[in-house]
Amino acid sequence: MNDLKLIETYKSFLQSYSPEQLKHIPEQGVWSIGQMYDHLIVVAHEYLDSVEACDS
Repeated sequence: MNDLKLIETYKSFLQSYSPEQLKHIPEQGVWSIGQMYDHLIVVAHEYLDSVEACDS
């Protein structure tokens, strides 16, 4: 699986959660599922940009 496909897979997994589940913070100091996915996707894009810059 290539990197962009993995990011799209992460995004597709979001469809299995309700908005309430995505926003629910189980306890103080813990991320919601939505925050976790947002972080994974943003950081994956940042890493891909860095990899692309190295290939240039």
